[in-house]
Amino acid sequence: MKFMYTVDAIPVVEKEFSLHLMVNRLIVSTMPMASRQQCVIVNEIQPGFIFEANERRLFAVTGDLLDAVIDRTRDCTIAISAKQIGHVTLLHLKVDSRLYNRSFANRLSVIQETALKSGISVSVTSFRNNITTLAIGFMNYNTVN
Repeated sequence: MKFMYTVDAIPVVEKEFSLHLMVNRLIVSTMPMASRQQCVIVNEIQPGFIFEANERRLFAVTGDLLDAVIDRTRDCTIAISAKQIGHVTLLHLKVDSRLYNRSFANRLSVIQETALKSGISVSVTSFRNNITTLAIGFMNYNTVN
C-alpha cells in the first residue's frame, strides 16, 4: 500500500484491487437502468489483472461515464476492456452506437472535469462504423502486471 497526496494535502490511499471485480460491481449497480434501456454490458477484463490505484475514485468516474452512456443509448451493447501501457491503464467502453451529441457532450465535459481533479483522464477515442469508444486513463502503481 502506498500513500499519495493531493495538492491540498489530503491523503489518498492507493491499494491493490481487481479491475474485473470493480467492473462487475458497476454492472450490477447499473443493471436496472441498463435493462430499461435494453443495454447489455459485457466485462472483457481478465479476472487476474490486479491494479494499484484509488479504487473509490476510479469506481465513481467509471460509474458516472457508464451511467451517461446508458442514459443516452437504447438497444446497445457496451463492452468494457482494459489494457496497460507501462504504468498507465486504459479502460475502454466500446458502445455499438454513435452516441456523441450535444446532450452527451455536456454530460461528458462535467465527468471529465471531475475526473481530472482525481488524476483520471476521460476521452472519446473513436467514432468508427457506428461504434463509440470511450477511454478512461489512470496511473497503475502495480508493476507486477
